Amino acid sequence: MDLSDPSTICDLNSKYIQCADFGFRQGVSVLDLGFGISTLAYLPTSWVNLPLGQLDIGDAILLYPNFWHDVSSVSLSGLRITGYPQSNDYSNFWDVSNNGPINLDMDGPSFDFPERLFTSNLGTLRVTTSYVGYNYYFPSDLSSNSRLYTVIAAFRTNQWPPANRFPELRIFMLFDSTVPSTILTIDDFDLYPKLTAITFSTGISNAMKNPVQPFPLSILRAQKLNSLEMDHNYITSNQILHFNQTNIDIIIKSTSLFENLNYPMITGTNIRSLTINSDDLTFSKLDLFQLNAKVITFGKNFYGNKNNFNAPLPIGNYSTFSSITIKDSNINGQVPSQTCQIRDGILNLALNPINSLPSCYLCETISKASYFSGLIGGLPQPSCPGIIVELEAEPAIPTSGGTITIKGMDLGWKLYMENSTLEFPGQSILLGNEKFGLIRSNGTGVENPVVIKFHAQDYSSDQFNYQINYKYLPPNIQVATIQSIDNQLQLNGSNFGSVPSVVVLKIANGIVIPSTVDHLQIVVPNIQSIIPKFIDTIFSIDLNVNGQNDYFIFDNLESDPIFIPPYPKFTQHGGIVEFYGKHLTFDYSIVEFQVGSKLCNLLNINSTFIQCELPEDLEIGYIEMKLTIANYTFIDYITVFNNTVDGDSSSSSSIEPCVPVPNGYCDGGILKCNPPWQGKNCSSTTVVIPPDGNNPGSPNQGGNHTTELPNGEEVEFSKLISIVNLNELNLSGEIIRQYNFSQWNLTVISTNPFQYQYSTDIQSSNITKTTITVTIEYFETSKSIEFVYNKFIEFPANSLKYSIEMSEYKFLQKTNTLQLIMSASITQSNSDGQSCSAKEFGEISGTEFQYIKLQVNNLSLQGRFITYALIDKQLRTVSNVLLDENQNQTLSVQSQAYIGINIPFYYKYCLLDPDFSVLLDLDSPASSQVNSYCDEKSNEKDKLTKAQLAGIIVGSVVIFSAIVIGTVGIIYKKYKNSKELANFKQKLEKINK
Repeated sequence: MDLSDPSTICDLNSKYIQCADFGFRQGVSVLDLGFGISTLAYLPTSWVNLPLGQLDIGDAILLYPNFWHDVSSVSLSGLRITGYPQSNDYSNFWDVSNNGPINLDMDGPSFDFPERLFTSNLGTLRVTTSYVGYNYYFPSDLSSNSRLYTVIAAFRTNQWPPANRFPELRIFMLFDSTVPSTILTIDDFDLYPKLTAITFSTGISNAMKNPVQPFPLSILRAQKLNSLEMDHNYITSNQILHFNQTNIDIIIKSTSLFENLNYPMITGTNIRSLTINSDDLTFSKLDLFQLNAKVITFGKNFYGNKNNFNAPLPIGNYSTFSSITIKDSNINGQVPSQTCQIRDGILNLALNPINSLPSCYLCETISKASYFSGLIGGLPQPSCPGIIVELEAEPAIPTSGGTITIKGMDLGWKLYMENSTLEFPGQSILLGNEKFGLIRSNGTGVENPVVIKFHAQDYSSDQFNYQINYKYLPPNIQVATIQSIDNQLQLNGSNFGSVPSVVVLKIANGIVIPSTVDHLQIVVPNIQSIIPKFIDTIFSIDLNVNGQNDYFIFDNLESDPIFIPPYPKFTQHGGIVEFYGKHLTFDYSIVEFQVGSKLCNLLNINSTFIQCELPEDLEIGYIEMKLTIANYTFIDYITVFNNTVDGDSSSSSSIEPCVPVPNGYCDGGILKCNPPWQGKNCSSTTVVIPPDGNNPGSPNQGGNHTTELPNGEEVEFSKLISIVNLNELNLSGEIIRQYNFSQWNLTVISTNPFQYQYSTDIQSSNITKTTITVTIEYFETSKSIEFVYNKFIEFPANSLKYSIEMSEYKFLQKTNTLQLIMSASITQSNSDGQSCSAKEFGEISGTEFQYIKLQVNNLSLQGRFITYALIDKQLRTVSNVLLDENQNQTLSVQSQAYIGINIPFYYKYCLLDPDFSVLLDLDSPASSQVNSYCDEKSNEKDKLTKAQLAGIIVGSVVIFSAIVIGTVGIIYKKYKNSKELANFKQKLEKINK
């Protein structure tokens, strides 16, 4: 028969050659030669062209010369030889594995196996025999190591190479085909470094052999062994087998094996499963609880003979078992309640005559009916009245996920979905029937409900549903690190979650957006825009993960925080103070500054500076101040004054001795006038001038007035009080910014008594608007008004009071000041040309006032300027300057002045309080003043006598957090208009433009 055409080998000769695709190669992969053929067939040489994976050779095939040479040249994955194929040349047979590795399967060889077969690329060797007359031998040693990883061998002799020649061997199956047994003379199984599975078998024909060798104890020492299978009588008497391998599966098939073992027969360290098929097991020979096996199965022996325990299950710890199956073995009596703790709840006692069950199994008599089919009296309907579920109030797990523990009694062995028979995912049983672990995936938050169900297969859908409310552990920052190269802040810890949308992170009480959120790390980028400096700094980190917080202080300060003297001075009335120091912080949230018992409200802080505002009613004297930054505390002592921080302003004035006068008296060294007298020597009275309510566009007070002199002569005069502008000055007194007031808003608070309020705004920075508010009041009678902090000011009758407030102003530098300019003037006409004017500026002896006196003849305009102001709640001394003090009078009928009120640096507000008075002086007319200016005629005329009354015009200006500038002009003239008066009015208009 011609089989030379490769294309027809499979299709045309299927009677002799069988082809199949076993998945080794694409196309034809397995070639079966000579199987099921009644007559010999010749193998064509063209077979080598087939894309073979495995080659199977049977008896009914004639192999051509050099066949084995061709086999050795082809890359095969497997070669199976059954019988003894007809061949004229076996010289190259043992080279077939050179192109391997291949699997060699031989049945019934009649030749010895050479060493080179074991040291070739061969991976699996399977040698069996169904031919009793064939004999073969394995080598007793090898010159080099074998690559075999699986050996399945039927031994004819006990000859075998030593274990150390098989470094890759994992599976070793030994079949004893001799009588008597020989294979158990091998006892070096612990020397196979990778051996994991051993099988001993004698075959059915040798089932009744008596043991001739002891059990090879080297098996017990093979630490990587995880599978052992043995049958029949391979154990001699007086042995106890202890397996200390981890997770080993043991199968023993025996007819009368255990009559040769001593109690407790078999013990273990961690046996995964133990299966014994025998007929001679009893609890008097075997101790269940020393097996340490998870799964136990006891069954009938090879011949179908069963065990006869004739006893109940022993009482003991069943919690280590996952499953126990002992069928039809005459287990009787009461099943112990401890068996409820079997982890998987598998206690299969089918066909055993037991008479009672514990409550845990009575809860599931439907689903476990097959386990207790021998129960005397039959199984009742399921009933579970004793179920107890114990849950923590609110179990907590990590945000990366964790296990919730559920405890109780009669819980069964599985958890189910709510109202369902579907098993709940992620469950584990920790103690059968009593304790479960429920795995929950990653998450965050404190309110996470889940509903579970018990005994779902035995009860309706709405029974035994239980809700568990669990939470995730709060975040815990353990380490914070600044990566200066990457400008990153890294937070390392636990329970941060993995969802950025539920994370709120604050640094120094400011919210930042992290770039990375992981359960163990958070990364914040671009921290250079958040943290001013990376060294010698301290700040807070406040982390909220879905409602749960952790607070952490980043601290790499080089030393403890301190203040550096000198310290600022302030009064009991509080106000804004500044301290300088080292190792401070930019983080407001971790700073607290206390003076005595009062907290200072922080306004501005950094690593070297703290500015804050103290409340009123501070303790007076030498008191403690305490700075707290996180866990650091700095304590020192300062002096709190009871009035102005710069001392008593009156102390700087020269106090002249008090001399009594006709219309006054001395009180505490200060001259005081009897009403209605006023002036330096109490020789003047007030001229009544009603307020000007006809100027809605500015807080000016002016107008023309008429009054009568003591000699009966009537005179006309005009006055003008105005606010000119506001200047910011540098240390050199130079004007660096100037504000002119163009638009005022009027609010009429009251017309009787007269009280008008004006306000205007200036822009002191791009974001700061400063509001100036001027309140004008008129007093018909004398009145005492509290300025601040029990300081009272006496206002004479028929006087005007200016109150000026200024809100926050942004200075260009802290060393700068403000100067508010006021102007005042008085003018009197004289038809005969006889007139003098004078101007005087100084301090009022023994008081806290400076004064300005503008005089024309016997009429004088006097203004008082208080020498302290309320600056940011602190009483501070201020200075008032006469801006034109070196200028001579230029008109004999007019006296005018510009007064600058200097306001020191402040933050929030300031309050000032000057006032003005016009007096008719009897003793010292203008002509008697050193700096008077007179026309020529007046030098020849007699001066007014002391008996003449003085006309007084009083204007009072109070500034509250603002600047008040008043210009008072009083024009004194006779009824007859003169050309000089017209000229003066023109000059006055030019001045006020």
